[in-house]
Amino acid sequence: WQIARRDMETGQEDIITSAEGSGMKPKVSPDGTLLVYATRYKTKTGLRVKNLDSGSDDWLIYPVTRDDQESRATGGLLPTYEFTPSGTELVFSKDGKFFRINMVSKRLTEIKFEVDVNLSIGPELNFPYKVETGDVKSRIIMDPVLSPNGRKIAFSTLLHLYIANVDDGSYQRLTKSKLGEFHPSWSKDGRYLTYVTWESDGGHIWQVNANGKSTPKKLTKTSAFYSDPVFSPNGKKIIALKGSAIDRLRTHNEFSGPRIPMDLISIDIKDRQLKTIIPARGLGKPHFTNDPDRIYLNG
Repeated sequence: WQIARRDMETGQEDIITSAEGSGMKPKVSPDGTLLVYATRYKTKTGLRVKNLDSGSDDWLIYPVTRDDQESRATGGLLPTYEFTPSGTELVFSKDGKFFRINMVSKRLTEIKFEVDVNLSIGPELNFPYKVETGDVKSRIIMDPVLSPNGRKIAFSTLLHLYIANVDDGSYQRLTKSKLGEFHPSWSKDGRYLTYVTWESDGGHIWQVNANGKSTPKKLTKTSAFYSDPVFSPNGKKIIALKGSAIDRLRTHNEFSGPRIPMDLISIDIKDRQLKTIIPARGLGKPHFTNDPDRIYLNG
């Protein structure tokens, strides 16, 4: 959010704020010389005053009621405020009270008032809920993938990698690692799984025996943000996506996939050599079909 000024005759628009925390809810003084606007600084919201003649820009008051930039803001980004007719003071609300502030001295005065209200209060809504005890039950699994013979399913839940039998639902965890384990994928013969790990300083690509009786083998030499690893049809390489770990940490969501630059890479399982194939350019989910020499990605 930034504030623009529009010439009503020519239609020309100019952006007149460049606040890092956005410029919101502009109010112009009656004489047209002052602009009050809201902006976010660190984790709180304040009001700044900009002199439209000289260009000076300074805090009027900080903090006030926090803005709603993260929400849909159907009722506005924050409560309204208004100049007095003389333009010497601004009236606004914060902490559940009304105030006026002098535009020159910045002296703050509470506007006290009383209101007689007759308001009916509904019944108390207090429903007892039973809190479960005992073992934690996982109700959501991530990235489920069926084995080539259709008898087992690999998935992540509670940050770790599991395999379950399709017939009876029995399951086992494949590793004893404390790292987060995600994106499992089967080898063509069903003997191995590849997957990625993730922690605050980055992650790696791994291979583990599907029977859970071997120690996982780390295939990558440097930490990064890896995703969607798959075995090549001959089982000699892993194809995956790779991006910057710090860029991933700075990403606030990935509803439509990772929103950072990613490369399509291959890793030789034997010597762990990593090669960059091409920039992924927003594509994801690498996979193979009947042609072992061609890699497909989803758009």
